[in-house]
Amino acid sequence: MVPSGGKPNANYKKRLEVNFKREILMERGINMKELEDTFVMEEIGRLEWHTFITMRNQCNELMVREFYAAMIPSVFEQGGPVFVRGKNVYINPKDINDWLGTKSYPEFEDGYQNKNDYKMYNLNLAKVIQDNPSPRWHKGKKLTQRQLGFRQHFWNIFFSYSLIPAKHRNSVSLEMAIILHCMSKKLKFDVGTLIHRRMVEIGKKKSTVLAFPCLITHFMEKAKLRVDDPADGIRSPRTCGRKAYNEAAGPRGVLKLPTCADQIAEKRRLEKEAAAAEGGEDSEEVESEDLEDSDNPEDETQRIRKLVQTLETMIVEFQGFTRRKRIRKLVQTLETMIVEFQGFMRSNHYHKDRGNRYD
Repeated sequence: MVPSGGKPNANYKKRLEVNFKREILMERGINMKELEDTFVMEEIGRLEWHTFITMRNQCNELMVREFYAAMIPSVFEQGGPVFVRGKNVYINPKDINDWLGTKSYPEFEDGYQNKNDYKMYNLNLAKVIQDNPSPRWHKGKKLTQRQLGFRQHFWNIFFSYSLIPAKHRNSVSLEMAIILHCMSKKLKFDVGTLIHRRMVEIGKKKSTVLAFPCLITHFMEKAKLRVDDPADGIRSPRTCGRKAYNEAAGPRGVLKLPTCADQIAEKRRLEKEAAAAEGGEDSEEVESEDLEDSDNPEDETQRIRKLVQTLETMIVEFQGFTRRKRIRKLVQTLETMIVEFQGFMRSNHYHKDRGNRYD
């Protein structure tokens, strides 16, 4: 029997105060375009995770803090709702899997295919997921990200945001090691069950972060709550792409993917070679002349004026968040920049007028 809702946690106010001191850890998707021809897309195709890695709506920070403050962990763990702003918000493993497009395995104990085979300091487990074939998971020592294999390192980055949230990725927990082992051996595991269990642990204050904010915001919207109020703090998720891939590839001698800067540099190099082949040295002279012509004080003043307008627009957008110290400092910084830019513009006009008098 699913427990009924209708009331928040009895210690709601105190829990909410604590939650304002806890960091919100955003989920991340995977940039399929940047990782198009890598092992990552092969794994995603095998697992049919195309929705899991792309379905990431914005999150409402304040409502996420309220959700975890209102949660009664014992009720939520049994499939009961969380009472937020007058509405019951239901989130269970099956609902999570349905939204993420992942498969449910209710027959798996704790979400793993062979849960009883895993235990701390399991050397066979360590041997599979480590870069060095010799097991090095000794009792009393933690398994580190540096010890992981190339592919396991990448998945550790992604899962640390979207499945087994961890503020610091240097140490690999047993649960993360199990997931990485399942990925390596192509074993099944229940994503919805793992996420739901981690949410319960966060509700019990067994974590320093508030995880799965995009998922929680989605189900609050499903419960007919308004989740797009800018005053609550709206954030958009990011993705794991070329940067995460190269972080895992670099220390292991794996060929890195070219960065945006590399691609731009290569494009410019090819353009220069093409220009040199067509016009020889004359093309370089024309290019330098164009650069000199573009250094126009009036153009520079116009660019600064546009920048000032942009900064003023940013200040207006930040006005709704001025109750937070960091945002107030940012607004003050922007206002100072505007004053400095306006002074610079007046100085430019002064020197221009002064120069005209001697023409």
